[in-house]
Amino acid sequence: MALPTIAHRHPDVVALLGDTGEADPRLAIRRKVEGVIEQLRLFGEPSPPFDMLVLVSLLGIRLGAGPPLHSDDAEIGPGEDGQLELRLNQQRPEQRRRFSIGHEIGHTFFPGYDRSVKTRRPKKRDWSDPEDVVEHLCDCAASEFLFPLPWFADELRNRSRTAVELIRLADDYKASREAMLRRYAEIHEEPVAAVFLEWKLKPTQADAWVGVGAAEMLLGIDPREEVEGRKRLRVDYAIVSEAFAARFSPHIPVDKSIDPASVAYEAARSRVGQDAEEWLDIGAVRGKFLVNAVPIPTPPDARGPLGESMVAVLLWPRDKPRCAKPASGQERWF
Repeated sequence: MALPTIAHRHPDVVALLGDTGEADPRLAIRRKVEGVIEQLRLFGEPSPPFDMLVLVSLLGIRLGAGPPLHSDDAEIGPGEDGQLELRLNQQRPEQRRRFSIGHEIGHTFFPGYDRSVKTRRPKKRDWSDPEDVVEHLCDCAASEFLFPLPWFADELRNRSRTAVELIRLADDYKASREAMLRRYAEIHEEPVAAVFLEWKLKPTQADAWVGVGAAEMLLGIDPREEVEGRKRLRVDYAIVSEAFAARFSPHIPVDKSIDPASVAYEAARSRVGQDAEEWLDIGAVRGKFLVNAVPIPTPPDARGPLGESMVAVLLWPRDKPRCAKPASGQERWF
């Protein structure tokens, strides 16, 4: 899906497009990453997963001795002597460190990267914030480094479509399941959606209990405990392939719940990948799908009522595309 117009107006993006000759900022990032990978070829034919610290060294970036000062994950900027330096939180899991390194390298693709400290911002991207335009593109850079083409595209064609194999694919690329599934859906040629589910109340349910205090409890029963039991797996966000967007919709509604009978709930309970064919209704996305349900490592405060994990699902349409009959009477697929 194309970036909003505002992204193309950001001065750093304008400079990136001018430097690469591309019209699409994401393709421009890909060209920059391909240039870095070409440098790796000076030492032999590369093969992912790449050693991210080798890339850092190859680009003349020093690994700082201390932790980041302005980020919980990583930052890049001039050191005390002016040399470009990457400061990394070594306490983070390996998958997160690798993504953070790729993100910070992405900052070097934009002008002025060596004049101030750049950090990976943890919040979700907001297109009304100009800085989030660059942050999104640095996330794209990280994805390109972790799942480089054409290697990763070959994996998509050759691997079986099961949740267990998807988990193995993330492990093989030393990346988080979430990052891998995002990339999987972004580049796939077939209709597929990666839908990321969190344990949530309906917005109206959540609002109803804001401000409830101990003095308002009836007969000593805390209604918030009952409310916790009403949480369902609901859409946090989704990434869809171009073919999926053309067939259904580019958007899957946030907070839309998944049927409790879905295999997604079994994956959440067991924390083991699960597969099933089932009928789903998620806003404009409605029909029969092959569902690959992949449990996502979840902090305790984000788990379900019984300690269930969050889940991501890949949706593969199983119904035939809708068809229309032109005036000639010949059927046409669209």
